[in-house]
Amino acid sequence: MNVLFYRRFNLIWSTLHSVREILLTLLARLDVESDEIDNTGLVVTEYLTNLIRHSEGEDEAVTLVIGRTLNNITIELVDPTSYFHPTLSQQNNTDLSDGELREGGMGLALIAHYFPDFKYFSNAGKNHFSFTLALKKIKNRIVIIDDDKASLQLINAYLTSDYECHAFDDEHQAYQYLIGHNVDLLVIDMNLNVMLADEFLSNIKQLEHLNSIGIIVISGDGSRETMLKAHLCGVDDYLVKPVSKQQLELVCERVKSRCDTRTLQRKVSAQETQIATYACDELLLSAYGNIASGGGGDVILHHAMEKNTFVFFADVMGHGEKAQRVALELRGFVKGLLTSPYNDFTAFVNTLARTLVKQAFMQQTLVTFIALEITQREISFINAGHPIPLCMSSQQDAIQVGSVQPLLGLSSNYQYHKEHIILDEGDSLVMATDGLFENHENCNALTELIKVINASKTTLNCDSSALWSKCLPRLSKEIDDSSLLVLN
Repeated sequence: MNVLFYRRFNLIWSTLHSVREILLTLLARLDVESDEIDNTGLVVTEYLTNLIRHSEGEDEAVTLVIGRTLNNITIELVDPTSYFHPTLSQQNNTDLSDGELREGGMGLALIAHYFPDFKYFSNAGKNHFSFTLALKKIKNRIVIIDDDKASLQLINAYLTSDYECHAFDDEHQAYQYLIGHNVDLLVIDMNLNVMLADEFLSNIKQLEHLNSIGIIVISGDGSRETMLKAHLCGVDDYLVKPVSKQQLELVCERVKSRCDTRTLQRKVSAQETQIATYACDELLLSAYGNIASGGGGDVILHHAMEKNTFVFFADVMGHGEKAQRVALELRGFVKGLLTSPYNDFTAFVNTLARTLVKQAFMQQTLVTFIALEITQREISFINAGHPIPLCMSSQQDAIQVGSVQPLLGLSSNYQYHKEHIILDEGDSLVMATDGLFENHENCNALTELIKVINASKTTLNCDSSALWSKCLPRLSKEIDDSSLLVLN
């Protein structure tokens, strides 16, 4: 699961408004139906209202986690109140539709009505309540090439419900389409009008943007020699006609999964060795992951000035090409503002925040960021919705630094304020995007990052790449949106 948002809130009445605003803002910018957004607001309000009523004071907190998979958005609330098990209540003949409020924050009738497949369980003294919202289905793109029009129409009919299909009976037209589009799978007949599939595929292999495409050959020739020839061309699977719908669907799914694994391994291999470094007065900033390799939606901007250094570290919601486009525009916008030197760091960040939310490229996304001003070893910073930075010294374990201020655009009147930290000799300030540990079962990047830092602290000060290498095994499939910064 790709974690889009993670934050703790005190169990006080103002939290109701904050959480609702975050949900409405975020879900409105995703492919979620408006009715589902309204239902989410009702259910979360009901749940939180009961949590606050049953809490033991402002020191208790609830954690909101918003995650995304390919076809769903997951909303999860984690709280420490008294556990109430719905099935236990049913066993005791409690009427769950009587409208009564339940201990543990469960307004069961309302929740079960809108999200009957909700999950609620207790683990390590915390209650986990979650439900899913369906997204509009995103179809993988597939190109089908067969000079037999009847066979072409049949294969297209088999796959069109699950894939965005583009069918061609002419290989030259198909090649022109492939040149200009990203395609996930290619289904091709072995014997084409003008050339054999092996000649066509050798041309496809030259197209860099298709280096992860899955290739399936379908042919009436089932001889061992022909199948071996196809596999030597880099084909992922080979089917002999006639082919059933179930057989073709299974092979397409298997090949797509295999291609995803190859892509992930390629990205891991690239990111293991990529590092970007920036001089920041007396400190060195080391960047790993997405911001070093240049893909996806993480942003870093380093700007040296006469008396100090400005660093902007941001995370654009989502991943892939769309997030990368927004990231490039975001970086260019901030860089443009920095062409005129500023006199006051806080005033500059507030100006940046007010103008940024009005830009066209920001209307379909959310951005979290940390802005830093570094003077020798003193750091002023403003954190707008980003995971909390961690400070580590050789004398103590990693500790949280500063607080999290609201996301951009949630409050037009909010004034960001700066916080300070001085890094002593040997200290390190560690910052990460929330994708770094998004597949952790508790979705708690902070806890996991502290564990890794503490395990690495004997070597971190001399080689921060040791920390990044320890993070890599925990990366999920959204590796292109995982970044780490170490300032020491």
